[in-house]
Amino acid sequence: MSAPINLRNSIVESHDEYHARSGEYLSSHLLAAFRRCPREYQMRVRGEITVPDSAALRFGRAFHCLALEGDEAFASEYLIGGPINPKTGKPFGADTKAARAAEEESGKAIVEVEDYGTMCAMDGALREHAVAQSVLHGTIREAVFRTNLQGVKCQARCDAVSESAIADLKTTDDIDSFERDAKKYGYLHQLAFYADVASFGNARSVTCYLIACEKRAPYRVGVWEMLLTPIDSAAAENRSAIRRLKAMMPGDASWPTGYEERRVFTG
Repeated sequence: MSAPINLRNSIVESHDEYHARSGEYLSSHLLAAFRRCPREYQMRVRGEITVPDSAALRFGRAFHCLALEGDEAFASEYLIGGPINPKTGKPFGADTKAARAAEEESGKAIVEVEDYGTMCAMDGALREHAVAQSVLHGTIREAVFRTNLQGVKCQARCDAVSESAIADLKTTDDIDSFERDAKKYGYLHQLAFYADVASFGNARSVTCYLIACEKRAPYRVGVWEMLLTPIDSAAAENRSAIRRLKAMMPGDASWPTGYEERRVFTG
């Protein structure tokens, strides 16, 4: 039996190149928006709603670069500390004009010294975690896959992928709450979407993992292998949502919010 994921179908491209095609391809985040509220999806595609680029998102992207692609890739994408304020002898804040000018001139994003120290500690803990390293061993990092699911063009950028498995790296403030957060933020549906896109619709044959790294000492790392039944169920829900999305694409004037009908509060 052949492996479910053909790595020759993977594409290497930058974070910006990948997201530049978000209007052309359906992503896991856009699909999550549609499942939650079709009108929100419509407004995001039209550019009427934008997702703010928070400090937490910027931290997560930088950590992913460091942990998954290594020091050389990190140095090509990020400046540590940024320009120094001559009055204080310390770096300008990340949101100052001086910092933004330095980013524009260098083409790199600034990571504050304290955040970089945290990232290095997290990366060290990840490297020392035997199970995490066994899952990540031999994988391709930040691989992009594109295919059609239910007749809709879809794309996925996978943190780490092999011929038979996908691992998604997450950061967390408290690893004891990670399983609850995974349900709250839809990580299972995200993984199922990645598996479906990378395997061209054969998600149930892909082994899926979540790897969580804590953002505070002692920087605990945890690995969760996702059972087939919930992955299969999440993939089925994704496919059902994609079919509904396709049916609405021709130009519905009003996309529902999901709260049009009266509800009964059960407490």
